Amino acid sequence: MMSSAEEVPPRKKLTTLIQFFVSSQMYCCAQTVITSLKMIDQMMNKYATRYQSFCALTALAFEMPSVPKLSPLEVSVLNKLIVLWSIGEPVPVVGFMKTCGDISPQSVHRLIKRLKRMGMISLLEHETDGRRKSIVPTKLCHTFVAIMDSVVLSSCNRP
Repeated sequence: MMSSAEEVPPRKKLTTLIQFFVSSQMYCCAQTVITSLKMIDQMMNKYATRYQSFCALTALAFEMPSVPKLSPLEVSVLNKLIVLWSIGEPVPVVGFMKTCGDISPQSVHRLIKRLKRMGMISLLEHETDGRRKSIVPTKLCHTFVAIMDSVVLSSCNRP
């Protein structure tokens, strides 16, 4: 059985992303991805290790107009949320605030509100208790994950 990295080459994923941006009339994003592809080819020759390539591609991805400008703390909180979402469990706001041991609950709450304002996440009210909310990803968050997935696959598939 083929692994997910072998099923769809990273360049094909980026091409699919360009097609999505064009079909959505997001031409500036499509142009950025095209420019990024050219820069990726140059960087793949310039950077020797996979980790260096990953760092360079990540920096490039964060410069794309379709990726909101995130602080390192926002990226950290978003990464933790992405891991929890991948497990498939709902992520309650209060529970999540308590589990981020390296950041105070107040700071986590502030970061959740900022990510919500950016459109990266939304809060879903509980069916019976309006005070309980779960954190769910938005379409913008899924786009961010797709871009970062392409970065990881591109840096891993180096010759």
